[in-house]
This record gives sequence, C-alpha cells and structure tokens, in this order.
Amino acid sequence: MSGLRSIVIVKGKLKNISPFIIGKGKGDYRDIEILKDEKGVPYIPASSFVGALKHHIEENYRKNSSWGYFWGNENTQSHFIESDLRLKNHKPSISFRDGVAIDNKRGIAREKAKFNYELVEEECPFELNAEIKVMGDQNKDEILKILKTCIEELKDGNIFIGAMTSKGFGRFKLEDEEIFAFDFPKDGRAYLLAVDSNFEKLGESKKYPFPSVEGLELRTKKDFTIDAIFSLKSSLIISSYATNPEEPDKVHIKSDGKNAIPGTSLKGAIRSRAEKIINTLGGNGEELLKKTFGWADP
Repeated sequence: MSGLRSIVIVKGKLKNISPFIIGKGKGDYRDIEILKDEKGVPYIPASSFVGALKHHIEENYRKNSSWGYFWGNENTQSHFIESDLRLKNHKPSISFRDGVAIDNKRGIAREKAKFNYELVEEECPFELNAEIKVMGDQNKDEILKILKTCIEELKDGNIFIGAMTSKGFGRFKLEDEEIFAFDFPKDGRAYLLAVDSNFEKLGESKKYPFPSVEGLELRTKKDFTIDAIFSLKSSLIISSYATNPEEPDKVHIKSDGKNAIPGTSLKGAIRSRAEKIINTLGGNGEELLKKTFGWADP
C-alpha cells in the first residue's frame, strides 16, 4: 500500500428525531442509565454510531470492492475514522420511563419483570466529525460510493442508534452537513490550516461537490410501512408518575412536554392482539411472531 492520496472529511449535526437510549447499564437509581461524559452530559460513542451505520448499510446495500478497506475486517483496519459525538452549546432534556414485560397468555405483568430507564429527548444536535483516508493504490470512486451512501441514509433519517430501536427509539438525522476533500501532497498546507482553525478559515475552496458521486447498489427492500393518523375511540392513559406533589398521582406520559404513545406500548399491544388472532386460527402465535417482533429468553 502506497502513501496517503486523499482525505475526505464530513462535518455536520446529527440530531435525534426520536428519544434515544445509549445506556451504561444499571445505575444507582435506574435499571438503565444513559451514558454520560465526565460533566454529566449525554454523548454518542463513536463505536455505537459506526456500528449502527455499518449494520444498516450492510443490510440494505450491496458490498463493493472497497468494503473491507472502508469498514475494516479481520485483516484490515478501518479507514473510516469517527470521533465520539458530543453536544455543543445545548442542554439536553433527560426523562425516565417505566417498562414491564407482559405475560401474553394471562394478560398480566410477569413476576419481577418491571424496570425503568433513562432516555434523551429529541432534537439534540450532536457534532459529527468523520473522515476517510484514501491511500494511493485504492479505488477512490468505490470508497466514495460507500461514503455517499452513508451520508444520504443519515440525511434521510434512516439510521437508528442505541437500545429499543425496533420500538421507535434512537432515530437520527444528519443536518447542515459539509464535505471537504484534500488531495496530497498539494493540499497539505490547506489541510493543516483547516484542522488548526476547525475549518473556519477554509471557506468554500475545499468543499466537495458530493451530489456528483454515485452511491452503492440498493438491495431488494423488504420493508413494510404504515403511515397513518389514528383517532381515539375512548379515553386513554399510559401512566407516568408525577414528580410534583401538587399534581395527580398519575398523568399521561409525555415526550419533550407533549402527550405521547410510546413505541413500547404500541408494539406490545399490536403483538398481543396478533398473537391472539393467530392462536384463535389454530396457529402458534408466540413462535410465529418471534421473527417479526423479536424476543428475549427468560
């Protein structure tokens, strides 16, 4: 492998458009506590971000000849470099919720299956700083296809990070992205100036015209999506225990100050109903629904 040929840098804001959970495990007060830095501020580890991004691209797109070079494999270190994603000049809203595992056969909570967890509410702009290094003997066009696909999927809000993503948590969207390209050795000084000034002195000269680059080939998609508006036939309460002693003992759950139906509640209700229908028709609802809804061994 010959010397460094190019560096392409991606900067932007990665904003969560749904609450997310990236936990550190059981804490002093919660069964699942949010991962925070030394100042108590939530952040997204680079490993979590890159892992979720790679998994999504691998599931939905065909690999090309530069896949192992870009992401790394057992013989090659990844050349896609990402820093931990941190908040800048933003105070996040952290909430907590209760969860419980339901015994679908009896329609009641399982014994010792209640838990609680922290989550970070939506609209937190995390700083994205990523780069890909292109060495001299590598196919730059194939490498940029992977990078272009990653950026487009992030911009479309198709990437989910953290826990309970199948229940609507952890959806992120890339905003205000900027792409810079440096070819070496002629752009060496410009690259050092950009890094030293956090790209503020670079202007438009090194911005990369990324729309001209093609992405990876899309696999046959198997997604089924329902986009609809539903109305309530009767009153509804999904309990959230009040912290203000002057409020009622139970209030309807809110997300970022707005009434909400958690994905956990909705998914659980749909699964329970589907299982009853399958069982009524003579099937094994519990087994048939495992692949669709997921499961955890007791």
